[in-house]
Amino acid sequence: MRARALVRTVVGLVIIGSVAPAACSKSSPAGPSQPSKPALATVEVVKGDDQEGSVGMSLDTLISFRALDQNGAPFAGATLRFTASGGGSLTEASAVTGSDGIATVGWTLDTVPGIDSLAATPEASDTAFVVATATGIADRPDSMTLLDGDAQTEQPGYTLPAPIRVKLVDRYNNPVAGVPVDFSVSGGGSLDTTEVLTDLDGVAADNWTLGPTLGPQTAQALVRDSAVYDIVDLPGSPVAFSATAVGFALDSVTPVPAVVGDTVTLYGTGFGPDPADNAVQIGGRAAPTVDVTQSAIRVEVPAFGCAPAQTRTVRFVSRSDSATTQIMVQPPGLLDLAVGQDTVVEDPDAYCLQIAGSTAPDSAEFLVGLTSTRDWNAVASFTLTASDTSVAEVAPPSTQAVTVPASTDGSALTVPPSSELRLRDWEQSFFTKIPLSATISPSGGGITPLDLAPTATVGDSVSFRVPHIATDPCNDYTTQQATLVYVGSKVVVAAPAVPSLILSSLLGSTVFNNAVNSVASLLRNTSLGLIGQYVGSLADADGRITVLLTPALYGTGAPPVFSTDVDLVSRSTCPASDEGALVYVTTPPVSYSLSTLTAIVSTLQGVMDASGPGLKLTHVAQNVKRIASGIASPMPTWLAEGQAELMVEVVGHALRGDQPGLDYGASVVSADNLATKWYAPRFNRLSYYFGWDGASGQVTGAPELCSLFGFAGQASPCDPLAGPGADWSFMRYLSDQIGPSLSGGEAQLSQSVTLLADDSALDAFLQSTTGHSLATQIVNWAEMLYTDGRVSATDAPALQRQSWNLADIYAAMPAAQRLTPETHGFVSFTHQGSVAGGGTFYLRLASSTGHGALAVQALDPLGSPLSSSLGARFWVVRVR
Repeated sequence: MRARALVRTVVGLVIIGSVAPAACSKSSPAGPSQPSKPALATVEVVKGDDQEGSVGMSLDTLISFRALDQNGAPFAGATLRFTASGGGSLTEASAVTGSDGIATVGWTLDTVPGIDSLAATPEASDTAFVVATATGIADRPDSMTLLDGDAQTEQPGYTLPAPIRVKLVDRYNNPVAGVPVDFSVSGGGSLDTTEVLTDLDGVAADNWTLGPTLGPQTAQALVRDSAVYDIVDLPGSPVAFSATAVGFALDSVTPVPAVVGDTVTLYGTGFGPDPADNAVQIGGRAAPTVDVTQSAIRVEVPAFGCAPAQTRTVRFVSRSDSATTQIMVQPPGLLDLAVGQDTVVEDPDAYCLQIAGSTAPDSAEFLVGLTSTRDWNAVASFTLTASDTSVAEVAPPSTQAVTVPASTDGSALTVPPSSELRLRDWEQSFFTKIPLSATISPSGGGITPLDLAPTATVGDSVSFRVPHIATDPCNDYTTQQATLVYVGSKVVVAAPAVPSLILSSLLGSTVFNNAVNSVASLLRNTSLGLIGQYVGSLADADGRITVLLTPALYGTGAPPVFSTDVDLVSRSTCPASDEGALVYVTTPPVSYSLSTLTAIVSTLQGVMDASGPGLKLTHVAQNVKRIASGIASPMPTWLAEGQAELMVEVVGHALRGDQPGLDYGASVVSADNLATKWYAPRFNRLSYYFGWDGASGQVTGAPELCSLFGFAGQASPCDPLAGPGADWSFMRYLSDQIGPSLSGGEAQLSQSVTLLADDSALDAFLQSTTGHSLATQIVNWAEMLYTDGRVSATDAPALQRQSWNLADIYAAMPAAQRLTPETHGFVSFTHQGSVAGGGTFYLRLASSTGHGALAVQALDPLGSPLSSSLGARFWVVRVR
């Protein structure tokens, strides 16, 4: 019904034709007062108000208005204008009141049901004086039409999902309420009722339950003749409905393949129209319903944990019927990697690698790794599970947090950390409490041993303090008298005290002098020069480096050559300090005679080895530079070791005329004696990190239980040289990746690294320089150890070492020295293992032809995500 505004009160009072009193003059005598002239004051409805009539029809009673003057008497001769609301019409637009003050008008209502209004307005006014109202109701039915519910389908014996409905309207298309409609069915079936009155919207509805047979069925809606008014053969009556009784069927599922978390639609017939009537399982797991019709149901594909892409059974139950079919279900994040592409997963909750299957006949190879990127002094156990397409669904991991203690099984961890690494870590801890910069300054007189006078000459006897690096390098020491056998502007060499009777013979020996001069020349011209480029000046122009041959620590497990930051502090801080830059060369005790000169010469020549003083001078240079720059602590041990080892390689380049970035192979590493001394040890030490036992076999647990960050306080199956080998390899990798982009090349990178306070500063430096974190670079390096030389630089520039071709170099070495990951095909398997902070577990997946999909998951032994303490990354790279 249409709502209309209803105004039933007098809205204005206007005095028309009133006479103003005459003005009085002083000369006019007062007379009697004159009566006022009648004027229109109000208008009222006296007949025909509040009628009800059919829309579009004239009301039975005319509308009469009466005008009254100010005294309440009828007012004749007033012209009233009439206005009808909406689409209503009037017999005249205006009328003049008679002597009784009454004017009448005929009113035809609007064609829309609702309350209509008729306003009477005096001619001289803009405001209606009074409003009459009337209610328009729908006219008699004029036609009936099918509203909805036709052509539905349902299983026999079930009620159609929607009622069948008709609508009755009058000639103006207004709904007609209260009309009885008869419903009936043929061919079986039933209705809720057989007679329904139309509602206010003119609609009559009934629920139709189909008969027991399949196929088409019919129903009708009819308005009986004269059921309302005197209507006969109402247009549109009867209305016919059709429905089809269908059997239950599941025809198809789309899209295929389906993806976990997305939706799929099941198409068919006879589905239950209520979502509660239907249940869908995919792979044995409930698939939540999104929406449903009789012929389509949309559901969400459930998760299956870390399971591969595989064919799964769809089971659909609708009321008492069921059907099954099969579809391919893919996990989210399916990896279809090209050669050289990798994926790295940081979140332990998401340690699931979904490798896509391939029908290509070519061979395929993937490398999977679990790398700990944090200096975490513990070992964590893990379970690696691979599932192929033949395996049923994998239960999702428990979300309950479980703390797994670090492994305490040390049965395979038999090799103790080296004394060199113990010394470096002791220094790191000691000088964190007693900053280097607070004890001694390199400015002024240079870095020269306390007991070595600037005027010292060959033959002088000098007293040194040799620190006991295996016990307490700061306080425990042995005093040693030594004889200067070489004194240069940059290098001094001192041997155990030489008796005066032997000294002249020693200094007169050509063999001895050639050896000591070779050592001094190497240090002065090559090692110190390159250290100045890559680290920074050791001191001012007057500083000298002393190489001391000492038997004081022989047989104690001290490294053959070492230096210590203790010598960079004052004796008031550490009594063992010589307050200068010293390199100690451990020698057997010497009983001087001409026959023992050969042993001394042999010791000096040994200093020329790649593990000689050049490496140890780098450690001295690192901290001298840091002291001068106001940095209180030594470099992080692993980074200092990597830089020092890189210096050895750089010295080898200088001696042989080689240069970085040329992807040298095995032929260069073994080209001559110099290459063998300066290059081969770097790769041998990296072999220890791979698990080489130094002979013809490999230790168990490498490299996952060996660490990039060294082994202080942490047992490891690897030889202690594995630490420096891995550290050099990482520093060389950074130099190859970053150095070419810097104006000063890798030397500029090395200088920047020298002045980094700690690992966090290195992380920030790498972020700003490369856009990648330290953790990312560690993972890239771990991948590179296998991919270099196997994957082209074009396919994977970040997984290359530009200076050396590792695949070529290790192909020329015995198999025991190579990185040899555990290998599996693309089939289900389980691997139990452990990884140390800074270690990497490797696994190789290989197939000579096409392969199925494989899901690889890493969890702790209790089935929960790995601890975040590892800073671990789970990754895969395609190699072939």
